[in-house]
Amino acid sequence: ELYGTKNLQNLYALIGSLLSVLIHEGHSIEELYVIIVSVFIQNKSASPKTFDENFNFVEHILKRDISSYKIIFKLLGCSRFTDIEPALGNIIVPKIELNNSDKRVKEFLETGQNILFATFTVNSQDDRSAGLIAKRNLELILDLIRFELEDSVIKVERDFISIRNCNKPPRRFPLPTTVPNPSNDLQSDQFLSFISKANNLFSNNTIDKESKEKIRSALRFYRMGRDSDLFENKFLNWWTALEFLSRTQTQGSIIDD
Repeated sequence: ELYGTKNLQNLYALIGSLLSVLIHEGHSIEELYVIIVSVFIQNKSASPKTFDENFNFVEHILKRDISSYKIIFKLLGCSRFTDIEPALGNIIVPKIELNNSDKRVKEFLETGQNILFATFTVNSQDDRSAGLIAKRNLELILDLIRFELEDSVIKVERDFISIRNCNKPPRRFPLPTTVPNPSNDLQSDQFLSFISKANNLFSNNTIDKESKEKIRSALRFYRMGRDSDLFENKFLNWWTALEFLSRTQTQGSIIDD
């Protein structure tokens, strides 16, 4: 019924409701986007799949019971491990060994100078969703490590290892962080018109300096949102841009306005 309707408005409404339910159940925009792309667009199955087969497979993933997942991240550039080890217990370690690992997993677990591994156990319905939950936990730890201790920028590999129920074969996944920006297909003449209006606005002496700075800040936050990988960061930056445009007093917020 969902993909059989020929009414686009009904289809958009159904998909919007479905997304709301899935997000309420703990799925993320990033995870859902990657699942749809990998199954329907970039499917690497040995034999071609029909739309119904792909749809049923996605339905199976999204309806899977909540399981325990062991998630492993690879950290690069951490030079103060001996200082942080006592405080972090077994969360961050210099080496992890797994049995029956395939080639891609073994490559991921290769050790080296300033290479560490972080391990988390989380509950989720899907490997990718579990990876995102664990990544948020890792970010909290990195916030503490980078607070006046580790001078170097600690890079987290985009891939991670997932072990379902802590006993299934380890699998390597890319972290689902990229969601494309909305595209309005702006034409060259439209962009030139926008630039002209912006220049006229900033050179207009009837507009006070504070208002001009708010507009510049809004444009900056809009750009930062477009450059961000995480949907959460996109939304935060774009919301802040709207705040700068809408707030005309020293107090209040976009909600009040």
